[in-house]
Amino acid sequence: MPAQPSNHLEWNEPMHSLRISVGGLPVLASMTKAADPRFRPRWKVILPSFVGAAVLWLLYSHRPPPGRPPAPNAHNWRLSQTPADRYNDTYPLSAPQRTPGGTRYRIAVIADLDTESRAQEENTWFSYLKKGYLTLSDSGDKVAVEWDKGHGVLESHLAEKGRGMELSELIVFNGRLYSVDDRTGVIYQIEGTKAVPWVILSDGDGTVGKGFKAEWLAVKDEHLYVGGLGKEWTTSTGEVMNENPEWVKVVGCRGSVDHENWVSSYNALRAAAGIQPPGRRLPPLPPPGKAMALPLVLWMCLLVAGTQGVKDGDMRLANGDTANEGRVEIFYSGRWGTVCDNLWDLMDASVVCRALGFENATEALGGAAFGPGKGPIMLDEVECTGTEPSLANCTSLGWMKSNCRHNQDAGVVCSNETRGAHTLDLSGELPAALEQIFDSQRGCDLSIRVKVKDQEEEGPHFCAHRLILAANPEAQALCKAPGSTVTMEVDAECLPVVRDFIRYLYSRRLDISLTSVKCFHKLASAYEAQQLQSFCASLFAILLPEDPSFQAPLDLYAYALATQDPVLEELCVQGVLPTGRWRVWWTRSGSP
Repeated sequence: MPAQPSNHLEWNEPMHSLRISVGGLPVLASMTKAADPRFRPRWKVILPSFVGAAVLWLLYSHRPPPGRPPAPNAHNWRLSQTPADRYNDTYPLSAPQRTPGGTRYRIAVIADLDTESRAQEENTWFSYLKKGYLTLSDSGDKVAVEWDKGHGVLESHLAEKGRGMELSELIVFNGRLYSVDDRTGVIYQIEGTKAVPWVILSDGDGTVGKGFKAEWLAVKDEHLYVGGLGKEWTTSTGEVMNENPEWVKVVGCRGSVDHENWVSSYNALRAAAGIQPPGRRLPPLPPPGKAMALPLVLWMCLLVAGTQGVKDGDMRLANGDTANEGRVEIFYSGRWGTVCDNLWDLMDASVVCRALGFENATEALGGAAFGPGKGPIMLDEVECTGTEPSLANCTSLGWMKSNCRHNQDAGVVCSNETRGAHTLDLSGELPAALEQIFDSQRGCDLSIRVKVKDQEEEGPHFCAHRLILAANPEAQALCKAPGSTVTMEVDAECLPVVRDFIRYLYSRRLDISLTSVKCFHKLASAYEAQQLQSFCASLFAILLPEDPSFQAPLDLYAYALATQDPVLEELCVQGVLPTGRWRVWWTRSGSP
């Protein structure tokens, strides 16, 4: 009996029989006709059909769940970035307002309640946020604070070991207001009366399973820096457990977090302060019950007026091998930029070095000697006289007016020795930032005009705050009625130190070197700063042996003779006698 035809494919049958199993499907049947020798392959139909089926399968397998938006694509985020996504450098968040009573600023304070931050509701912790307005009079000597009615309560359900919402810092970053919980390491964005968790910072290098104990916030180069205690965790007996609090978190505006080890930086800071690890230095506080020399509200007001943080005209050195050299960068309008080397010379470089605390400049370099910078070229064709506090005060084409490229970035090499081997410090309990109040040159009610002796041209002008000068017995010669103009007549050689002298009247602290001691003594004598005058006189004998040449002893002794001050003459003699140089000194000056 003949075998019945089978509808199943056997393993030993030729492949062209596959068409039998799909013969009922028109498209697939047409695709299989290639197995019949009577037909040619229809590849124009086969390939598009295969590709279409693969695409449909991929779309189906990667579809988002119903009702949920698709996840953002990390790879094309920057391509779709809009101007609103970029860093927002708005500061302050609320623009100051001009009123008949002065300039009005929006302010806020936040409370760190520590163990009292637990709310009555279960698993809830809170902090207080109070907002208001601070008005600074045009004369700079009056302040009024007006608080909003009631106070905002910020709540969170995040905690660590039963504690949370211990907020002790407020900062503006990327156009928003942030605070950080020093218990959980959570950075909160403050939106009205809501605290919205943004980033959680882990301890140490980022691999530790606990929150970072954040203690301070700062903004630099479009990043938020979050720091801790700056000392090691220790036991009650002083044994070091770990160095986690000496790490710093660097947070990007999109929430990225880098962990930087600042152990060496903190150790260097402690060494400079004369503190042995694992100790740390706390800001000086006034003795209990003793009033501050300046009203606290004035101090707060002047800070709000703009004396904190980096300001226009501030300078820094970048990309140098040592701290005293590098590419010159200057801050303006919220950004750091470079300086073009057109007309760049040693006089311009000296302004940079002195502003950064060095004695002088030894080299003025161009051609991007320390590598090309980034950002805008802030200044071009800078010409300084050498007495300016910043390149911003020198003659130039103006801010961001340049055709230069970064291959013309200017650089400097400053003298290795910083100014002020000897420091007069009478600051005591005064706030450390009083110098910044003077440097801000804002909110003043006095004008100080500097005139060079025997010259018609005028020197620099400064504005001052009468209330601050009135609190210093050494500043009475310059403390005149509000709105007055005081003229200081100085020798041309002393122009470079006039600014430091006035700043000393604010801070009561001054660094004095061999090259500046004579001028500081002159200014102190002329303007009745008796403590500074006595200190400078005592330095004559100390500083003279530090000079390898004999120019300084001759100069200072001639000055002592001109003042007819026998004490100064004797101190000059004491300065050279111990070194055995007295006879050589007079021989060089032509005496037998």
